[in-house]
Amino acid sequence: MSIFQNHTQYDFDYSVFGMSGNEFWNSLDHDFWANLEMLPWAEELLDYLEPFKPCILSSPAGATASGKQRWIKKHLPKFWNDGRYLLGPAKHYAASPEAILIDDHEVKIQEFKDAGGRGILFPAPWNDLRALADSPVIPVINILLDIASKDLTLFSKQTWGWHKMAKG
Repeated sequence: MSIFQNHTQYDFDYSVFGMSGNEFWNSLDHDFWANLEMLPWAEELLDYLEPFKPCILSSPAGATASGKQRWIKKHLPKFWNDGRYLLGPAKHYAASPEAILIDDHEVKIQEFKDAGGRGILFPAPWNDLRALADSPVIPVINILLDIASKDLTLFSKQTWGWHKMAKG
């Protein structure tokens, strides 16, 4: 069974590639992941998150871990150099009351919450927030700011100052 099995539930006709959903996702090798371009909104989101010292959690499939590492090294050298990334499917092992997972899969968010963390569903075409997928940064930041305003113990005074400036 592929770890990408859930991708077949989305409204996409994989037959245009002459294969099933599982075959499609399993055909993506390390070069595919290494050569993806950074999405246009990614730097903006990371700039907002930087005061919280985020860590990249990514679930590689099969032999794709090396491709994802190459991508992080190329596009996020600060994360690479600081070792602020973890590759593996069990993101919930990083959960704690202070941890917030931002992820585009409802199942990963729920597992993280069940393990004691907090979760923010990132808008994507394959989840319940698909209507916001074209401009995903602002909804995520608003949810993060809402969490911060309800639980100041999560953030240092320095970070909270950033929060107040960001809110306007």
